[in-house]
Amino acid sequence: MYANPRPSELDVDALDAVTELHDAAVASELASILGLKLTAMIGDVAETRSVRKWMSGEAVPSQRDNLVAALQATRAIIAGAGPAAAQRWFLGCNSHFNFEAPVMALKVNTPEVRTQLVRAAIAFASK
Repeated sequence: MYANPRPSELDVDALDAVTELHDAAVASELASILGLKLTAMIGDVAETRSVRKWMSGEAVPSQRDNLVAALQATRAIIAGAGPAAAQRWFLGCNSHFNFEAPVMALKVNTPEVRTQLVRAAIAFASK
């Protein structure tokens, strides 16, 4: 019988390490997994050109904390459900955010929402 490969276990150190990354590394990793458009939405900018500038180090994202929380959430989801699930998770309705998409919840831009985002991603990945 065919067995599905299990995603790797959640590495809490990998989530904590995100806070130490340079802006360009955070933006690059997010964009490589979630795409430029979704990364722009998380960073609250209208154009993907801004994301490219973050990735190259030309500009500093004003919503760095949101990008860091999103990358922590993304790493958690990948560990538990694989990379394909991460983009869908950010765009789908989520009961942790009153059935709003997590990417839209980040527009509130508060520490509480960012904490809720990471916790919701860990809960999702743990299923």
